[in-house]
Order: sequence, then C-alpha cells, then structure tokens
Amino acid sequence: MVNHIREEVRIDPVTNTLNRAALLDELEIALNDFATEGTLTIAMIDIDNFNIINETYGRTIGDACLNHLAHWLAELLPDKTVYGHMGGDDFMVILNDKTASAAESLMKSFSTSVHLFEIDQHELEVTVSIGITEYNGFPENSRDLMRRVDFGLQESKNSYSKKITISV
Repeated sequence: MVNHIREEVRIDPVTNTLNRAALLDELEIALNDFATEGTLTIAMIDIDNFNIINETYGRTIGDACLNHLAHWLAELLPDKTVYGHMGGDDFMVILNDKTASAAESLMKSFSTSVHLFEIDQHELEVTVSIGITEYNGFPENSRDLMRRVDFGLQESKNSYSKKITISV
C-alpha cells in the first residue's frame, strides 16, 4: 500500500509519466551512479507556443497534446530510459550511456515526428525546442546540469532555425 501511494506521488496525472520531483530524484540517482567511463546526458523538451493550443482549443486539448507527446517519447526512447513531464509544456529525458551527439540524433527523430496530428477533430501543428547537455564527471551537481540544459533549451527557443542546442 505504501509503495503504491509513493509511486502515485511520482506520476504526473496528465501524461502518466514521472513528474518533476521524481525526475529530479532520478537525476540525483543517475549522478550518484555515474561511472567515469560512462556518459550521462539529459535533454529538455519544450512545446513551442503551447499556450496558443490551450487558448485556442482549451486545456482538455492541451492535456491531450501533452499526453500524445509523452506517448511518442515512450515509443522512441530506448527501454528503461527515464523521462517525464516537468510541468507546463516541458519534458525531461535522462539518457544513461548516451553522448550528447547520440542524444541529439535521437531528439532529431523525435522533433521531426511530432509535427502534425489530430485530437478530437482538431488538427494540431506542433513543434518542439530541445536543449541537451552531457555530464562528464566534473564536480557539478544536478542544479548546474539543469542550468546548462535550460541554457541550451533557451538558445533553441530563441532561434528560428536551430531547434536543438547542445550546451556544454
């Protein structure tokens, strides 16, 4: 019973993926488990102009869009990849044993697959901006890593042509 409740607290009710608190816990675990020979990369995904979807079609369609994108991520990512909904229109992916360039390739596949879909007879055109950063074992904590991935995400959001940015 306690484990069931603990697991429910870790799950985002909209996307049925890990929530922000659970993702940050998993990032701490990944950093603690990091081996100097391995790699650890995180990606932050933001849905471009998501507020327009909510304002135009309502939050029910917005939630369905988030759920749809979470489902696409689940299909694309390698088994046992940790990912989830950070809140709002942001998702985070923790990729163990993937370099930043391998993560970029994976995220390109994701970003090109999510352009046009239909929810409740509404055709939505969705694009995403993505920030990626790789942990190299330097003495930095999860906050520093989150700052770097957020910087890359902001660079992508502010660019009209570059939708994926690797921040070092």
